[in-house]
Amino acid sequence: MLYMLNKKIKIGKKQKIDEIGNERERKDKTETIQKFKIMSNEQFGVWLLNECKWKHKITKDDIASIRFSIDTYIEFIKTNQSSSLS
Repeated sequence: MLYMLNKKIKIGKKQKIDEIGNERERKDKTETIQKFKIMSNEQFGVWLLNECKWKHKITKDDIASIRFSIDTYIEFIKTNQSSSLS
């Protein structure tokens, strides 16, 4: 019985940690997309390399792929919103 209680507590703690991690990911994604929308290509590249959370993991070679991914994501969201309004 005590084992099962401890296991439930551990599962509850893990779920809470996962929720916190997911919230941080959403905030990071939102910040990155907002920067992408308001900055020029050059400014966004500089921000990625010097200021963003992943600055130590990103190289200049990654910037084009990141921009493409964000652009595609934004278009996907727009398309889904348009089709749901129809």
